[in-house]
Amino acid sequence: MSVIRVCREVAYGIDTMHAITHGKRPSAPPYAVPRRGAVTFPTAEEAREPRRATQAGPTARG
Repeated sequence: MSVIRVCREVAYGIDTMHAITHGKRPSAPPYAVPRRGAVTFPTAEEAREPRRATQAGPTARG
């Protein structure tokens, strides 16, 4: 991975977190997103809600 791509991804991450914390929608990523499914962003209200635990905790290692 090139240094330029890493810098772009880091800048994208910073901008995304800034947008989410200010209740705005993040911009498109600077690189192609793999098409596994539709990417959805939470609304401002959903982003403020605490996340529900969807996976086993760190003590449940196999």
